[in-house]
Amino acid sequence: MSRKFCQNCGLSHMPSIRMCPSCGSRNLSSSPLVVSLASNQTISTVPTSIASPTFQSSEISGLGGWLIFVGFGLLISPLRLIEALVLIYKPYINGNLLDQIADPASVAYIPNFKILFFAEVLVNIFLIILSLYLIYLFFSKKKNFPKIYIFTTLFVVVYIPIDAYLLHIIAPNVNVLRDNNTKAFFQALISGVVWIPYMLKSKRVRNTFIED
Repeated sequence: MSRKFCQNCGLSHMPSIRMCPSCGSRNLSSSPLVVSLASNQTISTVPTSIASPTFQSSEISGLGGWLIFVGFGLLISPLRLIEALVLIYKPYINGNLLDQIADPASVAYIPNFKILFFAEVLVNIFLIILSLYLIYLFFSKKKNFPKIYIFTTLFVVVYIPIDAYLLHIIAPNVNVLRDNNTKAFFQALISGVVWIPYMLKSKRVRNTFIED
């Protein structure tokens, strides 16, 4: 005697059964349940993005946010350095002041002042070149920019008090605290306190400066 097969769940039953006791379906047939290939294809072609959605968080990058202030500071930095170089050191060179200070026979003679003077000029020229290089790294989004920026900031913070100390030894009568060294030192110190941690921890910095 042929058996009946549930067309819903596929179980086989006695021919006298009119309703599947497993699923309750009345769709019984003498033929076994056959799952069509088209049905399998329909299930298998469900987009994976719907079956298991993924979420992508947008990364902060680009020369925006607080980096706008960094870029502005970089643009005016070489201009300020050139202005200081012209206003402070040019009068010594154009006139006879530097020669008088460097002449042992002069009443204005200060030993080793000329050496320190030209050392300061060279350091300021170096800082001008470095500031221009930083501008290039910044707008080119080079990955070395944060490191060079941190180095430059620390260099200025260390250089200013050393220079002031040497000037105090060479010319003890000069009150270092009254010249531009004090102002420049605190500007560099505040800049370092604010921007060095930002360069180290900012996601925008990490995602922006990635070019080789």
